[in-house]
Amino acid sequence: MRTLPNVMVFCPSDAEELAQGIKVLAEYPAPCYIRHNPHPAPIAHPAPFEIGKAEVLSDGNDVAILVYGFLLREAVKAKAILEAQGKSVRLVNIRMPKPIDESVILNAVKDCHLVVTLEDHFLTGGLYSIVAELLLKHRLTGNVLPIALEHRWFKPALLDRVLEYEGFTGKQIADKILNALA
Repeated sequence: MRTLPNVMVFCPSDAEELAQGIKVLAEYPAPCYIRHNPHPAPIAHPAPFEIGKAEVLSDGNDVAILVYGFLLREAVKAKAILEAQGKSVRLVNIRMPKPIDESVILNAVKDCHLVVTLEDHFLTGGLYSIVAELLLKHRLTGNVLPIALEHRWFKPALLDRVLEYEGFTGKQIADKILNALA
């Protein structure tokens, strides 16, 4: 959807963020694609919703987890596991892949040893692609670990089973990050 001209993309992490975003987006003249998410909030949102602004939920410099949508819930779990292992974790709720908050991503790349893109999307065209494009645009390099859907059809099931099958549980995410940091 982000390739469509003048169309914004909003991926709320929960019902609270969805409600905040709709109020703001309804006042904006451009169309917006919204990936609906009715799940309860896994965290309190410290920042009010703003178009094109990510929400930095915690600061750290070992690893930055960039995430959007319902996977924020699993990222919060992964963060707790990583912190129990002594890792400093920056957790960023991207909120809107388009328009993207470039400064938050660039700061994560500059400040953190590892940047993780976590998305329920294929690698091509999603958050990982956005980060790669920004690195090229700004002539930067960074250690980036993409965690995304494999390029295949997923196995239909209830959400918790799909998350486990695809490697998206908090523990699976933390294990992948710890392996990348080793």
